[in-house]
Amino acid sequence: MANLIYFRPEADNLTLVGNGNREEEADPDTYNQRASTDYVQDVWSRLALRIPGIADGQLAHGYAGLYTTTPDLHPVMDRVDGIDGLYICTGFSGHGFKLAPAVGVCMSELIMDGESKLVDISTLRMGRFSDGSLNTTQYNFKVIA
Repeated sequence: MANLIYFRPEADNLTLVGNGNREEEADPDTYNQRASTDYVQDVWSRLALRIPGIADGQLAHGYAGLYTTTPDLHPVMDRVDGIDGLYICTGFSGHGFKLAPAVGVCMSELIMDGESKLVDISTLRMGRFSDGSLNTTQYNFKVIA
């Protein structure tokens, strides 16, 4: 996350590059699914800071996708008030896959025991949006130039 990008080898001679620092609201039914030129140039210049030799590379293709988040950028793991037996576990926007084993344990404990014992998930309750107690932990990264 040093330059707010991530990358990894892809196939024989490609590098898959991702970026998550653009904050724009978009309609999921009509957003532009192509990477804009200014976006590609921005990401490419930051990537070249980490891998200088890639500055002379060529773009194979690009696309834009939606990064869905909650208002405080943290997931919701909670029971739904007023609907007995309904629980939700959502808002991870991609990184939930790597957290799935622990999340599964926490949710099973919440369902079976009424609370998570593995990890305190109380700050991830759904009511934080209505009562104004959003999580304020922010992850600030510096761009390395």
